[in-house]
Amino acid sequence: MGMLSSSQMSIAVLKPTLTTVPGLIELSAVAARDQARAHAFAAEHGVARVHASYDALLADPDVDAVFIPLPPSLHCYWACRAMESGKHVLVEKPLASNADEVLRIQQVSAATGCVCMEVMRSYWEAHVVLMARLLAAGEIGSLQHILYERWVPACTDLADIRYNITLSGGSTLDTACYNVAAIMSLASAKGLPIVSGVESVTAKQYGLKLPKGGEDEIDVMLKANLEFSDTGVTARLTSCPFALSETEGDNEKFFIELQGSTGSLRFDYDKFAPPGAPTNLGYKREVVKMTPDGSEELHRWTVDPGSYGHGDVGAVVSFVLAVRGEEEPPCTLAKSLQNTQVMDELYKQAGLQPRGTHQGVVKQS
Repeated sequence: MGMLSSSQMSIAVLKPTLTTVPGLIELSAVAARDQARAHAFAAEHGVARVHASYDALLADPDVDAVFIPLPPSLHCYWACRAMESGKHVLVEKPLASNADEVLRIQQVSAATGCVCMEVMRSYWEAHVVLMARLLAAGEIGSLQHILYERWVPACTDLADIRYNITLSGGSTLDTACYNVAAIMSLASAKGLPIVSGVESVTAKQYGLKLPKGGEDEIDVMLKANLEFSDTGVTARLTSCPFALSETEGDNEKFFIELQGSTGSLRFDYDKFAPPGAPTNLGYKREVVKMTPDGSEELHRWTVDPGSYGHGDVGAVVSFVLAVRGEEEPPCTLAKSLQNTQVMDELYKQAGLQPRGTHQGVVKQS
């Protein structure tokens, strides 16, 4: 496998697989714009070959797949270039900036026969997998409502790519994508939901001055309602303030509740909640079943990390099995397309443009 980047954040996605499932993949080549950094990266991680350009890596006959952890605006171009070069492609989330780009990726994948898969961790996160299994087993009767709140540590570096509109920055593509994917999966969505009640906060509204501009288009928080007309299931998502007071420091937390006709399932994670606190359940990695009114606990399940113990590992394993033709991944291109269509609609209803449609957007580099 080759990688189109030499950042430490990029290797973090593959490293758990390299260490826990030795022999499954080999990171044999890397390419980056900064050659000195690429050579240092290769020496640190034992990568055999450093290429002078992304195209040179794609022409390497000993590379049969590539990992693309570039900024989102570059995903579509380089994923298509890689498949047209005969390489299978694993792409860091989000798969692309908007639904039109995902459609382009689908078309190229079909034309070339190459696998392209998004590393959308929601499909492999152990607590989501457990909740889906309990839901399918009828533990809470028929599903009625999904509540998913996800808060992450504040991004204080205003030069970060997530604040760069020309690179498809903004919190919706960066982390609301997790909420959307999990909700679509847990709701067993056949079609697109009706989106309503969208609330967003932009960098401009929050008083941020960004080095690259775009303050009126970069979203730092999003809330929305979803309704699935075929089942009547509803959902509420809250996602990812980058710089709001709730996420100052390292206060990572998220909460998922599935409300059913005979009870509810909860997973609550707060990284720094004190031991014994109600919001410390997730630190113990437990899913809790409650009565319909939430007043009484009925049962607890410990979240089994599974065979590999890490969402990124599950994604890489699924990708390899898909390349071998042994298994369809849970995150198909069709599902990535639906999820991206929802995010496009979230942006539109927030009064913002879908990503990748702004003047000056960088689509190849």
